[in-house]
Amino acid sequence: MPCDTAQVGTVVEPNGRSYGGLSPQRREAERVARFVDAGLEVFGTQGFHAATVDAVCAAAGLTKRYFYRGFGSMEALFHAVYLRCADSFMRMAMSVVDDPSTDALACLNQFLAEIESDPRIGRVMLVEVFDISPTTYQLWRKTMSTFEDMTAKSIGDRTGVNTALVAHGLIGAMHYIAREWLESSYAQPRAEVAASCNILFAAVHTSLDTQ
Repeated sequence: MPCDTAQVGTVVEPNGRSYGGLSPQRREAERVARFVDAGLEVFGTQGFHAATVDAVCAAAGLTKRYFYRGFGSMEALFHAVYLRCADSFMRMAMSVVDDPSTDALACLNQFLAEIESDPRIGRVMLVEVFDISPTTYQLWRKTMSTFEDMTAKSIGDRTGVNTALVAHGLIGAMHYIAREWLESSYAQPRAEVAASCNILFAAVHTSLDTQ
């Protein structure tokens, strides 16, 4: 069933009373965070289709009542988990776009280090997102478009070149390489994978600069 990610975790306690020094809104936010943590654990280890509400609630230490109040569906929870993971990578990418002096290779290495240190993130971001529903696929496509826009901005305007298509190809290549590396159980050293990705970016810039 399609889910509205804008509504994830927006429920407020009806009585408006504080408990344990925390406002209803603060308690709700903490429960949402616990469910997102639990979702990363369950989706990242069992996969979306093997995951159950019972497993998520057990991992969060909360009841189904709070799950359905905060999310309503497993897909909505997956969206919240996915977006939190994506936000971390978005900040890395922005550091390169906002400051051209930022070392792109170091950024790539940091991105891969996140996936290597926590394979659950890689599974959510690179594997599970494709096999849930058209709604979730569109969430992934929208997120990738944001990365592509940043990449196109870093390339700049080039006469006779569709930089949006170039960026689309680069981000697609990065995604494929990262997924292959994850599914190989990190068969190659991280530095080698990062350097291989960086070659693609460097080759594009070199080619455009010599036109």
